[in-house]
Amino acid sequence: MTDLEKKILTIAQKHPQYDEKRAVAELNLLSGWGLVENLWSLYDAWHDKPGTNNKLNSALSYYIGITKEPPSGEFTLEPRRTYGRSGWPDVDMDFDYLRRHEIMEYLIDKYGREQVGNIGTIQTLKTKAAVRRAIKVLDPTNSVHFDKTGKEIKTKENFNFALENEILKNLPNLMKRPDGSFVTTVDEACEEYPKFGQYMEEYPEIRRIASAIQGNISGYGCVANDTVIRTEQGYCRIDQIDNLIKIAYVDDGQNIKYSSNYIAHKTGRKKCYKLTLSNGTWVKVTDGHLIFTDQGCVLFEQIRHNPKLFKVWSIEK
Repeated sequence: MTDLEKKILTIAQKHPQYDEKRAVAELNLLSGWGLVENLWSLYDAWHDKPGTNNKLNSALSYYIGITKEPPSGEFTLEPRRTYGRSGWPDVDMDFDYLRRHEIMEYLIDKYGREQVGNIGTIQTLKTKAAVRRAIKVLDPTNSVHFDKTGKEIKTKENFNFALENEILKNLPNLMKRPDGSFVTTVDEACEEYPKFGQYMEEYPEIRRIASAIQGNISGYGCVANDTVIRTEQGYCRIDQIDNLIKIAYVDDGQNIKYSSNYIAHKTGRKKCYKLTLSNGTWVKVTDGHLIFTDQGCVLFEQIRHNPKLFKVWSIEK
């Protein structure tokens, strides 16, 4: 047994519910996987502010103060695997984003434009991510405060994060019904997992906002149709550009170059609006943006259809 392993057991032995047989067995398993140092890193980061999750049913994590949640079953540790596919995982190759266009142009030159395509994935907000974002926006624990300049006042405790974990620990990693179908919405999760549903009844605003944003793209750039960018043919509006027009970019030597494959996959145009705040300033938004108002947190589309019904909040300096 290494010195680090002995140190971990010494700390664990101070816990009133310490079980030596289980602790040693778990430590031996972690040692075989080469994860003892990972456990110590978690202890170093969390022992003074333990979390509330224990999905692996780790007794050691509970004994040494990484989590407040005691194990409810046998310790489970398995290599990461991809669910939903029967074959081997694929092998990906990545290139520096500053020179990625060169690879694309090489493939097009070698095989022809007709034989080369760019494939991308768009990540959308699933149930758990939607709930987390709703909690961050709504601040149901009333623990987020700002100074007069609008800057968030940081504190050691993060009560909203603790609430996220408390609610989401009632959902399994893979939300799947016994018949093999997936649970894909907040409402379905409430029906399938009663404890999660109880929390949603306790926090109806979290449920409402999470249901409204689930399925939306989790991150995208927002530019107006009349945005002008530099191309090899001069400055063009964004709605006039296609993959045949070479776009200007700056390489790692700070030189301006042009490429016909430097445009991200288009996910569809979104109409932009100017939203005027109560202090007279304005911001650019789309119908899918969540906005703080005196009537609660709503989508901008609702404000646009009923502008007199809402007063948009802003932080006065």
